[in-house]
Amino acid sequence: MTCFSIVTPSYNQGIFLRECLASVAAQKAEVEHIVIDGGSTDGSVEVIQEHADALAYWVTERDGGQYDAINRGFARATGDVFAWLNSDDVYFPWTLKTVAALFDSFPHIEWLTTRYPTAIDANGAMIKVGDIQGFDRKSFFDGMNLAGAGWEADGWIQQESTFWRRSLWDRAGGKVRSDIRFAADFDLWCRFFKAARLHTVDVPLGTYRYHEAQKTSTALGTYVDEAREVLLTHGGHFPDPEKAAWRAAQRRLPSGRANLTAAGWAEHAPMLTYDWVERRWTEN
Repeated sequence: MTCFSIVTPSYNQGIFLRECLASVAAQKAEVEHIVIDGGSTDGSVEVIQEHADALAYWVTERDGGQYDAINRGFARATGDVFAWLNSDDVYFPWTLKTVAALFDSFPHIEWLTTRYPTAIDANGAMIKVGDIQGFDRKSFFDGMNLAGAGWEADGWIQQESTFWRRSLWDRAGGKVRSDIRFAADFDLWCRFFKAARLHTVDVPLGTYRYHEAQKTSTALGTYVDEAREVLLTHGGHFPDPEKAAWRAAQRRLPSGRANLTAAGWAEHAPMLTYDWVERRWTEN
């Protein structure tokens, strides 16, 4: 049976933290939830204490920021499958149960994410459901998942919907880069892609909360700039804008990804779907 280690970095997001913690506690799965708080002064610690019985470990002390907190959390993790959930984001009631079924059914899969990234507003109302036609290594390192960087690209890999096996985490270095202020998740995806294929599933798995105080909404341009540099560091490159637009248009066609793959512009992007006749998950 899959055991999850979920790390939540926390710092002065008490207004959203209760909903985040509750969404993990409500999961019908074996989960080790670790909360690393950076010394909040806004009531977050009191919220954590309210949920302490559902936590495997928590601490509040000064740290080196979000990614340092994530590394501290995973250093204590003992589960088979890892993920982090920021203190303003939430899981759906089915998230970990679904992910466990997928990892249990497909032992060769090392990381997976959703095809349908979602977003909620500050009040928890759903404001976005995306539709991404899978991810492949070639397209990723060609910059086709780097939206907002100066060319037309597919959507990002949604961090709060992405899960990976401990073995992949260890092979990829066993940490996120704490010297990157914003785009350390993008750097981690680069390292994961070098080691394993990314599978997608056609159900939502987690949701990102869009609000004025978060780092990625107040400094999206800085995130993109960092991600561009990370891409180059890992041997990727920036696509020609006209060719990128053509590739993006192809993906919107029913057979677009197959055409791109046949033409050498992309690789097969593995997807997991549920077979209603056989009543089981299938890989294609």
